[in-house]
Amino acid sequence: VIGSAPGIMLVLNWFPQILDKTFHVAQNDQARYVWAPPAAFDVGAIGFGWLASFRDRRAKGGIAEKRDLIALAAVLAAMLAVVPRVGDPTRATIVLAGAMVGGGAIYTLITSEML
Repeated sequence: VIGSAPGIMLVLNWFPQILDKTFHVAQNDQARYVWAPPAAFDVGAIGFGWLASFRDRRAKGGIAEKRDLIALAAVLAAMLAVVPRVGDPTRATIVLAGAMVGGGAIYTLITSEML
């Protein structure tokens, strides 16, 4: 969770600046992009949480049972590294939304074991 937090906060806090400085999207035109990553974070958290809960009911649970879900979430979160290579703000938004799905999933999967 601590390892994924900087990437998540980078997207949630700095996405408007990335749009402005990297893709030259004026602040007035950013509304169509900035909603997607936070919404994707919630989709990842809820979706992966539901899937892990569903699987826990069928097995004995524990972090070992979630290893494949955590690996998938980590791959999705690592998509953040691709953003400098995409050429336009729409693709960047899609990549960042995918990374946020992974970030939300990591938060849910790991913090569920803390309780």
